[in-house]
Amino acid sequence: MGFTGAETKHQIYQDLVNYGVGDTYLAEERLIAKTSTLWIAAYLELYDFDNWYYKVVVKSSPDGTTWTDMVFPHTAGINYGYVNLAIGTDDSIHVVVNDANDMDEISYSVYSSGAWTALDIISSAGNMDFSTYLVLDSNNKPHIANSMFAGGVKYCNKISGSWTAWETVVATYKMMQMDISPNNVLHFALYNASNHVWYTSGVAGSFAAPEEVDGVNGANYMDITCNGEIPVIAATGNAYVRIYIKDGTWSNDDIAHDSSSNRVSIASADGYLYVAFEISPTTGFDNNQWFYTDNSGGSWSAVVNITNDDTVAWSSSTLWTDGTNFGFYSSGNSSDVACWLISAAPAPSEDKWGTLKLNLYEYNRNDIEQFGEENSLIPYVGVTTAQSRPLMSGRGRERREVSGWAEKTDFDSIEVDYEAFTKKKVEFHDGTQITLAIIEQLTGDRKKGSTRVWYKAIFLEVTL
Repeated sequence: MGFTGAETKHQIYQDLVNYGVGDTYLAEERLIAKTSTLWIAAYLELYDFDNWYYKVVVKSSPDGTTWTDMVFPHTAGINYGYVNLAIGTDDSIHVVVNDANDMDEISYSVYSSGAWTALDIISSAGNMDFSTYLVLDSNNKPHIANSMFAGGVKYCNKISGSWTAWETVVATYKMMQMDISPNNVLHFALYNASNHVWYTSGVAGSFAAPEEVDGVNGANYMDITCNGEIPVIAATGNAYVRIYIKDGTWSNDDIAHDSSSNRVSIASADGYLYVAFEISPTTGFDNNQWFYTDNSGGSWSAVVNITNDDTVAWSSSTLWTDGTNFGFYSSGNSSDVACWLISAAPAPSEDKWGTLKLNLYEYNRNDIEQFGEENSLIPYVGVTTAQSRPLMSGRGRERREVSGWAEKTDFDSIEVDYEAFTKKKVEFHDGTQITLAIIEQLTGDRKKGSTRVWYKAIFLEVTL
């Protein structure tokens, strides 16, 4: 489980003067993420008090405690709004933000090799709505989408070195959020005039007709993630926090019930779903609080309060995880304005074959088989005499049987190691390990409509 309600709160920014409207601002975009070594956070900070203009601030931290301003480039005289960030597989940091004054320009910059690129100004798509959304494909190429004030969603990308012309994804519905799956398909969570949940997907030049996901219940807020190739929408309504999953057809699951649930954030990692949602003061709190649940244990966990501070009015927030590191980013407003990262400690160890994560859900620990035949004994360190059971100067090889799942490409890698008798270290999340092992047996089963392979393997200890 990612959060228990007893996490450490790390303050990123605080101003002791409340300027009425607040001198920092978080929208419900994705504003927290992690490179291989650094937490990255973004927010808007008031810099022109006469005109109430905001600028983008991006900060980094190795541990969530000490934060360094990365000095995002901005143009004086511009009121920036609705910042969004994404991290590339090469640890590049991509930031997009719109011009909140006239909503006709979007600025984009990338931080790589210690510096930001010059602001890339993307031409107008027309009269844009507030929110700007950014995702990166498998080649770290940016894709941007905007809702329009008059309705509809516009989209462009920079796959080939220059920004494409804006194209229409849908003509009438508005967008709450988008994500991109590993096969580079874009997925959009939409809503109509009745706040019903709608969805569409596609690639540049070819987007499917929107489909109604829930035509009965209205949604206050929505977020979307891709669990592998499968789109998952989280929505809050008048009495529920609901998950919609499209695995062939749409199904739904009410994971929490509360009449005052508002904003929601969802993330996926390693085949599991992680959800945070806001509950307003009408349920007994003095201020808004954020709650959390996940299904990493096989079913939805008990809901816990992760902001866990009733003296602060917690605002729009973002949940991020890679399955090992967990970050929840929010702003609080009491006598001052502050941004916080609430993070759980990484798991002390995990199941790995070399550096490949194994995603195990069952393994044999208490019944590790021991061989007694002379030719399978492993010498104790420093023993030079004959190794045999009668001499009692050796021990049996360790063997462990496991069950898990893997994406097709990862299973192919495991299969190559199996066929080549590759020797690697294998580690388990209970802290035990076999320093050098081969895969003695391997079987796998890929279900129709899934990108995953469910497998069984036996790891056998070997010598050099």
